[in-house]
Amino acid sequence: MLMVIGCAPGQKKPVGNIPSMNVMLVTNSSNISTMTLTPSPIPTRSLSPTVTKTQIPTASSTQIPTATPTPQTIVIQCAAPVVADLNNLDMDGILVVDENADQDLHSNQYFLNLRTHQRYPLNEISNHWLRNFEVSPDSRYIAYLDGNRYDENDVYYVVRESGGKIIARQLAEKNWYGIVGWQDNQHILINLEKRRDGYIDLPLTMVRWNPFNGNKEELLPDFPGIDYIIDGVPNWGGYVFAPTVYDPTMQFVVYPWVQDGKSMISLWSLKSKKVIVEIENTYGSYGNQPTWSLDGKTFLINLAKEENKEELYQLSVDGQMKRLTKLSQQFSEIGFGGYSWSPNGQQVAFWARTVPDTWREAGDELRSRTPMRLAVLDLNTSEIRSFCLPGEGWGKSIQGTYYTGSNLLWSPNGRQIAVEKGTPGQGAYLIIIDLESNKAWRFAANSAALGWLTDRP
Repeated sequence: MLMVIGCAPGQKKPVGNIPSMNVMLVTNSSNISTMTLTPSPIPTRSLSPTVTKTQIPTASSTQIPTATPTPQTIVIQCAAPVVADLNNLDMDGILVVDENADQDLHSNQYFLNLRTHQRYPLNEISNHWLRNFEVSPDSRYIAYLDGNRYDENDVYYVVRESGGKIIARQLAEKNWYGIVGWQDNQHILINLEKRRDGYIDLPLTMVRWNPFNGNKEELLPDFPGIDYIIDGVPNWGGYVFAPTVYDPTMQFVVYPWVQDGKSMISLWSLKSKKVIVEIENTYGSYGNQPTWSLDGKTFLINLAKEENKEELYQLSVDGQMKRLTKLSQQFSEIGFGGYSWSPNGQQVAFWARTVPDTWREAGDELRSRTPMRLAVLDLNTSEIRSFCLPGEGWGKSIQGTYYTGSNLLWSPNGRQIAVEKGTPGQGAYLIIIDLESNKAWRFAANSAALGWLTDRP
């Protein structure tokens, strides 16, 4: 294992049996300390075969690989963000900023062009709130909910382009329950509540809405074994109550199920109507939200073969599994927060919690609960760069009960990442890290980035 070091970890009490490390001192930027160590009813589309809903797939499950991999290089670059003004940045794209992010209904959202420094508000109605922001995969559009603070039935689903033009403004239909996310660049997935005997029927059905032509269709969660998932799937973001994660081409879906008390995850072919691969997550329930690549050929998921030792894996649509991280070799405990593909698909940004907490900032006191830290994995070299920045590892809540994203925003050109450091109301502020210059900027407290849109055609 090779680690590049420039800031002291300052660990007070080592935990677990950690292998010895070779250390090589290097120099770096003054801003970064471096260390190597429409009309109803909606058409219904059934995407599964005609089977008894409680039927369990019988194909043999795939075990998480156990082979000991070659240790990977970790470069620790503890960022010391410089206080700056957003209006002084010269970057590509349009940042969607939320001021007073900890005040929810009383926050202020606006577009900020990082090249011209022009800003314009999203919310132009004083008694309305905005929430549940989701950016399209191509970074051209942003979707969100626009609601009347005094009328719970006056809620709209809005889509705007990066220049601010409103593409669609759809009044919420009966039982619509928030945006799950963009399924591709043309369709938005929406939670749909259905009731049986007076109770909400879980898992939820989803509505696939095309805001450009108004078409809608229901996607039924009718897959073998999924009816056992009746309490939601923690850490699956907007999919927590509708845990069917479709790929951008609508040919495959990833979903959780239970077999003999075991947490299983299946990759299902919508065309052939059969399971491609089944994975038993030995420890760690169902991991975090599976995240598809833009081309729909692979997805990311964190799994654990040993207790408290998670790793990040990449699964292809033909069922092949590739282990991307080998951190359990170097830490007694490792857990993942959200993760996000870079625009070109060559890097993955993620939040991770390690024991011991050697990724922490110099001078940052140890906490009773180790925070998540920001890191970036290069898929070509397998090198991991940790920036030490602590965060919750998740996005903002839709209804105050579950998380909607990983709170990792890539710039459209893939050169920067925007994150929220800390917890809203407790000194949180917006951080932008430039991956090429190794510089970081800190902005106003209790501000967050809700999306990063392209400013180019």
